[in-house]
Amino acid sequence: MKNRTSRLLTYILITTFIASTCFFATRPAHAAGTVALVNAADGSSNFNFTSPSKNVGDTFVVNVTIASAVDLGTWQVAIQWDSSLLGFVSMVMPTDHIFASKSPIGTPPSATPGLVIMGALVGPGITGFTGSGRIAQLTLNITKAVGTGETVQTDLSYEGMLSDTFLLDSQGIDITANYAFNVAHYKYSGPAGPPQGHDIGVTNVTPASTSVTENASLNINVTVANTGNFAETFSVGVTANGTSIAANQTVTSLASTATTTLTFTWNTTSFVIGSYNIVAAAGPVPGETNTIDNTRSGGVVQIVPPGADHDIEVSQIIPKNTAIGQGFVLNISVTVANAGIFTETFDVTVFANATQVASNQTVTSLNPGANVTLLFRWNTTGWTIGNYTLSATAGPVSGEADNDNTLAFGNIYVMFPGDVNNDGVVNMMDIMAILKTFNAFSGTARYKPYMDIDASGRIDMRDILAMVINFNKRL
Repeated sequence: MKNRTSRLLTYILITTFIASTCFFATRPAHAAGTVALVNAADGSSNFNFTSPSKNVGDTFVVNVTIASAVDLGTWQVAIQWDSSLLGFVSMVMPTDHIFASKSPIGTPPSATPGLVIMGALVGPGITGFTGSGRIAQLTLNITKAVGTGETVQTDLSYEGMLSDTFLLDSQGIDITANYAFNVAHYKYSGPAGPPQGHDIGVTNVTPASTSVTENASLNINVTVANTGNFAETFSVGVTANGTSIAANQTVTSLASTATTTLTFTWNTTSFVIGSYNIVAAAGPVPGETNTIDNTRSGGVVQIVPPGADHDIEVSQIIPKNTAIGQGFVLNISVTVANAGIFTETFDVTVFANATQVASNQTVTSLNPGANVTLLFRWNTTGWTIGNYTLSATAGPVSGEADNDNTLAFGNIYVMFPGDVNNDGVVNMMDIMAILKTFNAFSGTARYKPYMDIDASGRIDMRDILAMVINFNKRL
């Protein structure tokens, strides 16, 4: 009986909300406002700490504030930072938050290393917030220590503007663009007096081409740098799939902070046709402890036979989601590759069944062995609800004989927005289902593609709003 009463009350609230929106024929004017990440201790946008006044494990508080808001009905923020420096402790709406008197529907924070997402909306039928105040309160802790002369720092910023971070008015209209989003900065410094050290590294490896004809030669430029405090003498070499391509070269007395570029000539006579990963290595020098940057890849170079053919291909097609609400836009990533030995220019097209979903995109001067990923946006407005097979086609180019120019993905379901259980009507069953997966994101066990109505990769307040707007509508 209690469950039936609760469902009936929820139904009345949502119905009242839908009915109340019918009395507003015009959108109120929105003034420019500001969303900011503020130091709770001093009101600034800086979090500057020193060791040992702050130690690993100590916490600090970030206030998320809004100024000059007008009719704010829904907010969602995604705040990110360098997860190697800081850890998440908590995120809450303080007692004086802006929706405190508006029967809000809030979400628990969804946190992963270096990122937290949280949102809230005013209760059904209640006007939005106008004014200034606190949205939420984020607590972080220090996870990386600093030594003498060392400083670490990171921005506290917003992730996914218009997708994970957004503002809507009480009518569900996106007003994010009316607001400035101010970031904050974290800095943690050790005691003064930088330590002296030895440190060299490879900063760039550039083959003259990504392909070379069998038994021909190819130049490879290698740039090395001395980032330590002493002049250094060291050896530099280049390998292809682990085999040396030429004699090592010696850099003599390279000054602190200086760089130099060496040219290695690779005679491919003793190498068979195929793909080779080019890697350059420098040193190490005596006393060097940071050796992670002593090697660097120069990418893949193809050794090809004389007269090899033109060959481009679609190697991957990845939609943002396998379901999309009718009227929303689905992002589709398409990766194309040049498997031949000639630089190629060609068009790429994406289809749903046999119908093109977006304008062609042109790939210009793609080098042999290279690939590029393009983003297509399929606006499903006017498309019939149902299953569609996505495919992408590249080229073909002149002289191409291969048949790998088209790649299909499989089924994409265009659904009635909000009807996540596919029974032909948006009702309480849909709302109860989506609440169980709220804040789940793509790749996690709780994530259900058909709950992600706008195919953003995360089930959030936009998806709930789509249900509210279409509540009680039928196919």
